[in-house]
Amino acid sequence: MIGENLLSLRKGRKLSQEQVAEAVGVSRQAVAKWESGEALPDLMNCAALAKLYDVTLDELVSFDSA
Repeated sequence: MIGENLLSLRKGRKLSQEQVAEAVGVSRQAVAKWESGEALPDLMNCAALAKLYDVTLDELVSFDSA
């Protein structure tokens, strides 16, 4: 699930939700909702997240932490 991937990627890079929100240009609450699965980032935000985490869009949505 993309929420779990986002959480894993963020924690793996030791970033706070606030730091991710600022880098992507959204609220901290939006990042929290994405990570919890309450909401999904749109394509533009997915692209920004992929760039921030230095992964492809495919890796962003199918990231395996194992």
